[in-house]
Amino acid sequence: MRWSGPWAVVARTLVANQRLAGSACGKRQRGLPLNAIVRAHLMSVWKPSAIFIGFFAGFVVPYIALAAMFSTFQYENAAGHTVMPSWFVPVPFVIYLIMPVAGGFTSAYIAKRQPLLHGLLVGVLGALAVSFMSEGLGSIALAWVVFVSGAVAGGWLFRARASKRDAP
Repeated sequence: MRWSGPWAVVARTLVANQRLAGSACGKRQRGLPLNAIVRAHLMSVWKPSAIFIGFFAGFVVPYIALAAMFSTFQYENAAGHTVMPSWFVPVPFVIYLIMPVAGGFTSAYIAKRQPLLHGLLVGVLGALAVSFMSEGLGSIALAWVVFVSGAVAGGWLFRARASKRDAP
């Protein structure tokens, strides 16, 4: 397993700078420009496709299913008010708790590396989507807390599952 903590990033940056050293004093060395090296490192750490697939599977699909369930189970009572059956009241809350975990897990599963980072980015993407759709500040703050922590928990679940599977 390749370690990618902050000191490894510093070491890789120093190696990249060493490749470029000497170009200002006439000793042109063969190597990639620093931007290309940094870009290659970033693309080796996270996979944008895994993040968007995790967001779609964990947030978009369940949200569409929830909207379909709302329209299916709503009815008008005798007073003309739109109501829902009492058994359906906890269903959206359960789905809202499962959505980010599923999205973070899916993203980490597809990426196979940096599961917590992928979970975090999926949670941030989901919280941003809810922030643009919500009106109240309380629901936006709750979405940030629940979605980001839930998606990171999904990445953590994948990491725990992968470490148990790889253990002797």
